[in-house]
Amino acid sequence: MRLTSIILATVPFVVLIPFLGFLFSQTGPEGFGAFFLVLYACAFLIVPSVIAVVLAFLKRPASKLDSPARILSIISVAILAFPGAFGIIFFIMSLNPPPLSY
Repeated sequence: MRLTSIILATVPFVVLIPFLGFLFSQTGPEGFGAFFLVLYACAFLIVPSVIAVVLAFLKRPASKLDSPARILSIISVAILAFPGAFGIIFFIMSLNPPPLSY
């Protein structure tokens, strides 16, 4: 379980770093479109991080991987929590946009 937690904690960064490289390259989207795509991606990439935290803190026999699994999972959630929360908010707002009044 600890090895699974470590893998799930690193998967969002393995996916996010090439994604950011593509978005901010000359061929990717520009401006606020790239910003919103990153927020949407963080909203979906927070899921493996949360699962990694749950798996890291399960009561199991002691292992050498206890400390690295817990540290990596907490760091992963801490980095992705803020943009992930904004991504969820923007996703919900895009489903039901507020009415415009002039």
